[in-house]
Amino acid sequence: MNAVAFAGVDTMHGSLRARILAFTGAVLIILLLLISQVLLYQWRDVIIAKERDAVIAVSQTFSVTLLDALIREERTPAAREGILQTSVDDFLRSLREVAYVSIADPTGQLLAVGPVLSADQVPHGNSGPASTEGIGTRIYADPAFGWVLEVHMPLRIGQRSWGAATIGFNAEPIREEVRRLFMFLFLTTMIVSAVTLVVLYLLATRLTRSLSRLVQEMDRVDLVPGSDVAATQPGDDVAFLFHRFDLMKRRIETSRRQLEDAQRQVYQAEKLASIGRLASGVAHQVNNPLNGIRSCLYAIDKEPSHVAQTKEYVGLIGEAITSIETVVQKLLGFARTPLATKGETDVAVMTRKVADLFDVRLREKQVRLTLDVANDLPPAAIDPQLFQEIVMNLLLNSYDAVGNGGSVRIEARRSDEESLVVAVSDDGMGIAAEDQARIFEPFFTTKEIGQGTGLGLSVCQSIVESHGGRLSVSSEPGRGATFQFLLPIERCHERPDH
Repeated sequence: MNAVAFAGVDTMHGSLRARILAFTGAVLIILLLLISQVLLYQWRDVIIAKERDAVIAVSQTFSVTLLDALIREERTPAAREGILQTSVDDFLRSLREVAYVSIADPTGQLLAVGPVLSADQVPHGNSGPASTEGIGTRIYADPAFGWVLEVHMPLRIGQRSWGAATIGFNAEPIREEVRRLFMFLFLTTMIVSAVTLVVLYLLATRLTRSLSRLVQEMDRVDLVPGSDVAATQPGDDVAFLFHRFDLMKRRIETSRRQLEDAQRQVYQAEKLASIGRLASGVAHQVNNPLNGIRSCLYAIDKEPSHVAQTKEYVGLIGEAITSIETVVQKLLGFARTPLATKGETDVAVMTRKVADLFDVRLREKQVRLTLDVANDLPPAAIDPQLFQEIVMNLLLNSYDAVGNGGSVRIEARRSDEESLVVAVSDDGMGIAAEDQARIFEPFFTTKEIGQGTGLGLSVCQSIVESHGGRLSVSSEPGRGATFQFLLPIERCHERPDH
């Protein structure tokens, strides 16, 4: 890998880590702040509720003293204002937390107040009759006393209302406690966020280091000689990874093409091996016409003036040459390397061509070949040469398996709407159960040395499966074997008008 590639890996490493930290850290901090805010409001409500209960309890206790003072003033009119005001002043001196107190009668007229800020100003003014419905509280900011927790306490004995007392308690300690709580939650959030970011940094570093190592390993698999990795834009780590994967994909495609080339070479080698096994039969088909040609030429040479005989022998020579040409063309057609396209095959025509090419060998052993192939089958989605190779290999296996006078059957039919099935059966020796699981392995053969390469069935299986089909075998020892393969139908022929 060159220096540019390493620089790209380092850029991707830092950029991806920064993005992970920025995004995850921001989300985490926002979530922690929201949680802290919720907790702050809940704890603030708890603090205020606790303080409210305390001041209500104090106010209720003080209301007993106020009622006693009101009753005493009613009994001694001369000291009406003195007793109630003295009780208020004593209450203010005894509790520093109390900011102010005001007492009003049921009509809303002030009876006592403390402390008085000026001659015409009191800490809390009441407009209208005092409410005697129940105890009420509120927190507000008073211009003179600051934040105050105010309690409105009705003064009642039985069914009689003596008015109401309004008591203001200093709420600054509550505010200070809430402020301390806020600072505690804020600092806790910052500490947790910092610790989490450190952990995220370590994890992101480990993750990006693994990705960088993966990229380096991908670049070490150099199946495309001379290929350079172009530099990417800084921070574009996703594009960088895509670029690396694209390179790897191209390398895999190159390997696949090389593998396909090797497979085609294996197919061709097996085909040539099959032709070699057919050579003896083809030699008879060529040798017999050649002997006839030689005899005709000898007769013409002996009687060159016999015009009628010469014309007859010339016609026989022409027929013999045509016969030889037919045999040679069949061999050339079978031996020719197929193109790298799937093509389409007329199953009936190609099956009969293979049978014709094998005819002499079958007659030598008096093997009976039966063809059960419909003429209206749709084309199969396979190259004709590859189809011939499959049928030839299966026919050779059946020929070797049967004895003199045996029988072989080739059947082709439509399996369903999408596939054709071709079966080659024989009544030979069959295949042992322990060998059936291995017969499709390359170079595995049960034949004698020199009688087979062990590649025929493996090649057939590879061809069938590469076209989306399936090759299978069923056999019982001593009762023959049946090889059956499925091939897809060529789609362009599947139209409603067919």
